[in-house]
Amino acid sequence: MRRLPFALPDFIRVAWVSDRAREVWEPRVRRLSRIWSAVEWLSVAAGLRPCAILRLSEQRLAHLEPRWRALSLDIARLSDAAAPLRVGLGSPPEVDELRAAWKHRAHDAIGALLGYPDCCREFFLATSIQRSFADPTWFMANGSSAEAGRVAVTVSGHPHANVLWRRLGVRLVPHLPCAFDCPATIDLGRHLLTLVDGMGGTAESNLFREMLSWPVEWSSLHGISETKTPILKMSSNTDAIDTKVVVRLSGTVYPDEGATGMGFPYRTRVVPPGRVVAYRRGLENQLGSARRSL
Repeated sequence: MRRLPFALPDFIRVAWVSDRAREVWEPRVRRLSRIWSAVEWLSVAAGLRPCAILRLSEQRLAHLEPRWRALSLDIARLSDAAAPLRVGLGSPPEVDELRAAWKHRAHDAIGALLGYPDCCREFFLATSIQRSFADPTWFMANGSSAEAGRVAVTVSGHPHANVLWRRLGVRLVPHLPCAFDCPATIDLGRHLLTLVDGMGGTAESNLFREMLSWPVEWSSLHGISETKTPILKMSSNTDAIDTKVVVRLSGTVYPDEGATGMGFPYRTRVVPPGRVVAYRRGLENQLGSARRSL
């Protein structure tokens, strides 16, 4: 892969495979995204990780700040941008550490305060800091073989380490894992899923597990990533490279509203055997009689 000298602005486009898929899953995706936004800070209040960094509006901050203060959580504004704000959240001593680490761009210290696993912090330093890849999906799927000449790879992974839906807010861990089957990430996801149980019950937990268990294909070329799922396709900005690379995350379940198609990640349409025989006979005899009549 060769890096290209440009970067596209942030964007995301979503195309649903059908009206039915959108009708059923769009409200579910929004609900899971809202739940995940709450889990990010509830995980700090529950002591599952020291701090969190949240992106939110001034209005949302004003709404949540009294609740955080009531839980003895402190807040640090980490950016001056009008929208969205970057806000650090945690106990007062740990927020002070986060503020200092952010000021000095101490990335490993920031990751530790956010509760990211050691292996994933090391991975982040190698791919996002040293090599400046904002989206390390290709490296997550390939590890040390990322530049071994192949341009497509299929991995099995684990739902808790699946972050391919992150642009829509559906995920179970706050970081970018070092691999789709990272054991430390999977363990963190299990703990955070208990918070989902407490908020929405097992129905919401099951929705997270289901979506994150579907087959997904991610590809990247010339600064645009395309993520194909059974119910929708997402296009968004990513690192600009000159070679198309593809990651296929094999799934274990498939939604009833998912599309059928000829290739991954779509379910193949089952054709009745009798129809296949008739079709073949038609191919064998489609032009002969017509040509003779002409």
